[in-house]
Amino acid sequence: MKVKFNHNIGYACQNLDVEMGVYKTARINRFNDEVARELIAHNLSVLEGMIDYNIENNIKMFRVTSSLIPFASNKEVMSLDWQTTFQAELAHIARKILDNNIRISLHPGQYTVLNSLSEEVVERSILELEYHVDIIESLGGDQTSKMIIHIGGVFGDKESSIARFIEVVNTRLSERIRRHLILENDDRLYNAEEVNYIAKMTRLPMVFDNLHNECNPCPGRLDERTLILQAFSTWKKTDGRPKIHYSQQDIGKRIGAHTYTINAEKFNEFFKPLADLSFDIMLEVKDKNRSAVKIITYINNDHKAAEKEWSRYKYLVLEKSENAYKQIREILKDKTNFSAREFYKVIDDALTLEENIMREANALEHVWGYFKKTATEREKEVFRTALKAYKEQKTTLNKLKLILKKLAIKYHEHYLLNSYYFNHQDI
Repeated sequence: MKVKFNHNIGYACQNLDVEMGVYKTARINRFNDEVARELIAHNLSVLEGMIDYNIENNIKMFRVTSSLIPFASNKEVMSLDWQTTFQAELAHIARKILDNNIRISLHPGQYTVLNSLSEEVVERSILELEYHVDIIESLGGDQTSKMIIHIGGVFGDKESSIARFIEVVNTRLSERIRRHLILENDDRLYNAEEVNYIAKMTRLPMVFDNLHNECNPCPGRLDERTLILQAFSTWKKTDGRPKIHYSQQDIGKRIGAHTYTINAEKFNEFFKPLADLSFDIMLEVKDKNRSAVKIITYINNDHKAAEKEWSRYKYLVLEKSENAYKQIREILKDKTNFSAREFYKVIDDALTLEENIMREANALEHVWGYFKKTATEREKEVFRTALKAYKEQKTTLNKLKLILKKLAIKYHEHYLLNSYYFNHQDI
């Protein structure tokens, strides 16, 4: 698929492949300045690791977690001047973000409700937005760096709730908040046309969410391209390139639940009618960075990146289908006529196949091949016994993989550790 790629692809908050990539917080009754310093130092280190990953993988869009600075908007709990205390660390990360043209964003949580009937909730929500702007500015973000909120509740009277939201935005928000704030349609209460109206009345940009639109469609049933163009019309030049949120419904789960990974073929069906437009795409998906790399590789038809991807996927595919494994090896051989679309279709189709003990055992033995010459006799006996028990359905695949993962760590098998085999949705 030869398309001039004029879109940044991003993912939200977490990264499955950054070592020690988990943010920390604390209970409010145990929080103090010393704890704050420890947690913030850790969280900034995690964030920097994710930014480094994004740079390495050419990911130009990233949503920073709202929990980066625990309790930052609660002035009764957070007394530490974190911006001054961590000025050097923040500036260091900001430099990486700016030097590599990474567009950052944030998404304040569900308790940020500007149209609440409670004045206390509205005041706390405004403080929360101020904190999010502090994060954006501390990381070097400009007006193109956005924070996304939903309209809020209906409270038994949607018309009044809309009017209340518009009034709060237009009369009570600081200009620094307004520079970064954008509005999103949600999956239950406020559809895309309603949010578009509110965006125009508040002079704020709107981000279109495709899955929310599927769950909560507009009465007029306008097509996605029309709704997206309407959303884009709310963006000013100073807001940067318009963006959308993209996700896919997890079949069999609650309405609005995101899939584990983005199916590339389904993404193409959505994207192809929009490929002539210039906009950025935030993927909302459980495997986070992996889907971002997948879609960037897919849309650019990048053979070199696909080879790197195959090193991550190969044993996951092998445990599902040896035929698919062989197919992909043949696909990658033909560099001249390489098709990322075909490459990912084989992978995505293979990963939906049902579990099969013999195929999974075959993959386990392939991975065991990395250790059979270096493992101790005791380690060999442990693996053989566990594999036999697995074939007899007396233990789980996860336990076998954990045995192999410990060996990979011990014997520094980075090829395996960098693969998705030990760090997949079932592990």
